[in-house]
Amino acid sequence: MIKPGEIAAVVVLYHPDLEMVKRNINSYLSFVSRLYIVDNTPGVSAVRPDFITDEKKIHYIANGKNEGVAAALNTGASLAVEAEYRWLLTMDQDSFFEEGQAEKYFSAFKQNFENDDSVAVVAPSHFVAEKDAGDSYMPEMAVITSGSLINLAIWKEIGGYDLRLFIDEVDHEYCYRAKTKGYSVFRFPSIYLNHKLGEKKEAGYAGSIAKSKRTIHSPKRVYFMVRNYLYVRKKYKSAFPAEFKTRDKMLQTTIKNNILFSGNFFQNISSVIKGYRDFKSNKFDSTI
Repeated sequence: MIKPGEIAAVVVLYHPDLEMVKRNINSYLSFVSRLYIVDNTPGVSAVRPDFITDEKKIHYIANGKNEGVAAALNTGASLAVEAEYRWLLTMDQDSFFEEGQAEKYFSAFKQNFENDDSVAVVAPSHFVAEKDAGDSYMPEMAVITSGSLINLAIWKEIGGYDLRLFIDEVDHEYCYRAKTKGYSVFRFPSIYLNHKLGEKKEAGYAGSIAKSKRTIHSPKRVYFMVRNYLYVRKKYKSAFPAEFKTRDKMLQTTIKNNILFSGNFFQNISSVIKGYRDFKSNKFDSTI
């Protein structure tokens, strides 16, 4: 078990289902010494949600507006640094550990990385865990925010999360930047975090040709995905050419699925074009 004082956590809220958030938080709360809840829901006051009963352990911050994921994570990290925590667990509101997975995750972290100053980020798997992997870990180019443990000394050194990105690519950019500074990113393939990545829709060409489950996002999310990916690609492609060759194809698939199968054909085309134009004109507003 991780000792008190070693790990804090931050979870970012945005129009949350509070019962779901309560369940999700309880899947990891006992493994951290303090939890910062940063609420980006517009118009929300500083009144704490009813499920927050331990005011010494849970610190609730209501921004009153949506400042974006990067800013919210930086708020939590800054407070954790001020309180002299060494590591920060970063969570999305819709993520949770299945029974036994959090204990396995934090134990494996403590055994392998707790005192390793060369490691910037450690993460669980977000898809089906590899059953035969045991407590082994593997290097990664980048991992997603939810479930990651970040080394706060490195967070401070490299300048925190990039505020220009607002939402998409916040996690990937941070990992790429840490790696360019000589730090490592690792993932435990056998440890699973239940995390939602967009809406799944069964769809095919002309209704039934090549029918499969496809991940669908809102047109607004597609805008951020395009704009922010192009920004990150420009910054890091020369350092990691193979990574971006693969990710180019992934973005093409994402654009195709959202244009052809979301039911928002024209809106998504508009989002892709605007994302490209805003990237080219260096426009990084939080609204479209």
